[in-house]
Amino acid sequence: MKKIILACALLAAMTANAQMTKEEKAAMKEAQSVVKKAQSTYNGAVKNEQSGRKETNFEKMDPAREMIKPALTNQYTKDDAHTWQVAADIEYQYYLKYDVEAKADESRKPLLLEAAYNTANYCMTFDNLYQQQAKKPEEAQAQHKRYQQMGANPLLVCLQAAQGLSSSDNQEEVKQGVKYATVAYNGLAKSHLMSDFENPSKADWISYSKAFLAQSLSNLKTSTDAEVEAAYAELVGTKFESTAYQALAMRFKDKNHDKYVEYLKKGLASLAPSEPVYANIAIMLMQDQYHNDKKACLETIQLIKQNLPDNDNTVRAYLMEGQIYFDQKDYKKAEQTFQEAVEKYPNETEAITMPAKCAWQNALTTNKKEDTQHAIDMFAQLEQKYPDSPEYWGEALYILYNNSNQLEKAKPYKKYYSAK
Repeated sequence: MKKIILACALLAAMTANAQMTKEEKAAMKEAQSVVKKAQSTYNGAVKNEQSGRKETNFEKMDPAREMIKPALTNQYTKDDAHTWQVAADIEYQYYLKYDVEAKADESRKPLLLEAAYNTANYCMTFDNLYQQQAKKPEEAQAQHKRYQQMGANPLLVCLQAAQGLSSSDNQEEVKQGVKYATVAYNGLAKSHLMSDFENPSKADWISYSKAFLAQSLSNLKTSTDAEVEAAYAELVGTKFESTAYQALAMRFKDKNHDKYVEYLKKGLASLAPSEPVYANIAIMLMQDQYHNDKKACLETIQLIKQNLPDNDNTVRAYLMEGQIYFDQKDYKKAEQTFQEAVEKYPNETEAITMPAKCAWQNALTTNKKEDTQHAIDMFAQLEQKYPDSPEYWGEALYILYNNSNQLEKAKPYKKYYSAK
């Protein structure tokens, strides 16, 4: 069967050649000769101890590097595995050269990155084409392993570069972050070249490449929302899943409220309460729901109180819950909630006076003597506990005593009253 397939392929090639014009044949021959010349130049410049060449002669190699570039896009050579093999061999020598130089001189790093990027791409393209064009499976596998070894380190160099560039304030650098993260992700996660590459860190490298690509696209002003969402979607199921949801929530905070809430909820669901970012996302969701969905807000509040009982941020949940009940005119429930906040967070200044204020508001609503007395008792407790802070209790006690006809008791507090 394989012989039949090869025979058919040969017949097709012969038929195609027969249909070419004289000019096209000449163009193809010229294009192929360029590749051969590049390879010959490479062979005459690369390190070869058997030929007495102890070091690669880059002065002689330079023409080959420039010569091969047009062949990568030429219609007659771009689909030939050999073209990309020659390109990979040449570029890899420059990668090795700049890798050494960049360690001693930081200014050489851009040259290293470009060589790493090219080497990785050339190795991947050669491997893909050669798997289709090799006559023997064992030859394909041998070349696969060779170029896998050549391409692995350049891919990691690109990955490392993407980490720093993805968070840059410079848009040109962020573009470079997209470039290097993309090749790292495609190489490590999608290419045939690295499909059987074995390393205990490979899964982490893939996750990082996804994260750096998403961050780069998010920081790039020309990226569309769809591009950013798609990139962050790749992080679902990785250790960066909650980070992805939080980033997407912040992206849509001021332009798409539904998506903002959706990603906050997904972020919260993807986290364990013990993770530090859980509290941040929960509080953000609660604050938004307070203004837009009180029922959902109360549910989130209970989630926070249940899952984060010892977190300092949980006081915000108590305060918000109390305020919701206060706004709903359920003053007794509001008082109870604020009292819990005071007992649990005694130094939270926003909570100190709220139980007494709720009791006072309830008294104004019911006009019951016992409710008024309860409010007076609550403010009297504040006076006893905070004698040097009359702003907590002074005016309130004057009004309460005065309105309940306890005029003698009201007199000492009149100095704290300012008529509105």
